Amino acid sequence: MSARLCLCLLALIVALSAPQPLGAQTDSQRYYSAALGVTFAYPSAWTLRENPATQTVLAAPKGDWEGLAEGKAPSGLLFSLTFSTFRLMGIPNAEAFPSLLLKYATGGRRALSPTRLGGAAGMQLLERDSAHNLAIYTALLSVGGRRVAILRAVSTLAVWQGDGEATLQQLLASLSFFPPTEGVDADRIDVPLWQLSTEHLPDLSAIAVSADGSLIFAADARRGIQPISANGVAQPELLAFAPIQHYAQIVTRADGSQYIADPISQIVWRRAPESETVTRFFGGTRGTGRGAFGEGMPRQFVFSGENVYVVDENVDGVRVQVFSLGGRAVTAWRLADALPNVRNVLLGADRQGNLYLLANGTNGLLKLYADGRVAQRGIGGQWLAESEPLALALDRFNNFYVATADQGILMLSPEGALLGIIGTPYDEMAPPKLGQLARPIALAPAPTGDLLYVADAGKYPQVVAFVLDRNLAESIDRGSADQGEIAYGETRHGALSDQHFVHRYAFNGKAGESVTLTLRAERFDAYLELLDPDGRLIAANDDLRAPTPPYAATDAQIADFRLPQNGRYTVRVTRFGRETARGAFGNYSLRLGRAP
Repeated sequence: MSARLCLCLLALIVALSAPQPLGAQTDSQRYYSAALGVTFAYPSAWTLRENPATQTVLAAPKGDWEGLAEGKAPSGLLFSLTFSTFRLMGIPNAEAFPSLLLKYATGGRRALSPTRLGGAAGMQLLERDSAHNLAIYTALLSVGGRRVAILRAVSTLAVWQGDGEATLQQLLASLSFFPPTEGVDADRIDVPLWQLSTEHLPDLSAIAVSADGSLIFAADARRGIQPISANGVAQPELLAFAPIQHYAQIVTRADGSQYIADPISQIVWRRAPESETVTRFFGGTRGTGRGAFGEGMPRQFVFSGENVYVVDENVDGVRVQVFSLGGRAVTAWRLADALPNVRNVLLGADRQGNLYLLANGTNGLLKLYADGRVAQRGIGGQWLAESEPLALALDRFNNFYVATADQGILMLSPEGALLGIIGTPYDEMAPPKLGQLARPIALAPAPTGDLLYVADAGKYPQVVAFVLDRNLAESIDRGSADQGEIAYGETRHGALSDQHFVHRYAFNGKAGESVTLTLRAERFDAYLELLDPDGRLIAANDDLRAPTPPYAATDAQIADFRLPQNGRYTVRVTRFGRETARGAFGNYSLRLGRAP
């Protein structure tokens, strides 16, 4: 068999161990998976193999599996289907499909064309490589929810020219994609903590969190401010202040004072700590002069350094007004050229004093230096260009959170890369399940950076708290510590802490070996992960299903897992929720076993 064919076949058998169930049901000719959201027909002479960790299913003639293991050329067509996301593939949308397909094409004859399969649109590439005796079919499909289906078929040219092409066309014609009902969204980086129905606040408009994180403040545009405890319990009385006509935004300062934007009176009000009254901080005049505001302003303002920055949209266009901490109008930056013909501009600031503005039509975030100069345009534009932004916030790590009308909440790195998605959009046909969002109009990251509070002003208004799994989003290495080698038959001991909440171990394994990893924890809910030699997650476990002494249900075990290849494997020891979880860290023991 040629080296080229070997490589293509190995690409098809991505990290497959022994066949594993994936919540799928198969009969002699039909495959169905609720976890993947796909069904298709396949020849009765074929068999299937699945890998839940890589969201992959492969199909091939029964006799070819053994032949492939021995390095023999296949007698028939080999087919694979893998699910990924635009984020994981490093592309913004389906427009990048053609260039991505051609990037990895062979040197043979090729035909690139648009396609629609199973209700999903995308691009397909057929290659006939006579130099290596290969026919290779690849398709990339956008199947909804930011998911991408990667279809791949490989055969010899003789098989393709015989019945291989016809077999593939029959399989493709039987494909049907649907929203997965049991699977995990690979882009989700949140764990919904609690939700609070706010039917008594039908016009949710703002949300803020106290400096110590003990209270959340959700505002109804007309009724006032609802204090909520950190565990999601509303206090009995609303905070309402006679001078305020509209509660558009709340900012809470470290000293406990609060500042409230009122676009009807065109004033930002100040409430002293524990006070039952408010006083004018600045504003109150309509116009285009210094300190005056356009109609329906101000709505967005931030404190940064020694100044307060306020978005003002008036007859002359968009500008940012700068006030001192005492409420004195200092200057204004006109942004009509940088932000032409935009409305409803969102505003945020990072810890270095830079400002960020976002609106429909800005094609990403506009960054301003603290003196008003434009520093950068289009940050995160590939992810934000086609979404309606509803709210903007930054956390203490300078990550961006952008609430959108159709994609949930996007978390972006300071450079604008998509780190993940928070919340799940839904159609409002019924009250939301935990984690579902209809119209997230205000965001408040907790001071610790591990929680995000969301005011969702849909048909069923609610406040939702999300725990953020920053290990997935930012850098698991930040809280990780290497613990060296673990040998077969060895038990290692360690202790997790808030500084090092992931411990990594390594061992050398061979393809086909059956290994068992068991993690016993004294005080925390154990979580165990296994990564292959290429760093891909191939197995994970949270709880033992049927523990026997001395193990508990909260211990973790990856049992009888067959290694897919030779190489150096990584074991990650952590707790469920990693550093974002509530409760203790503590001591643990990890054992690595191998079947004889």
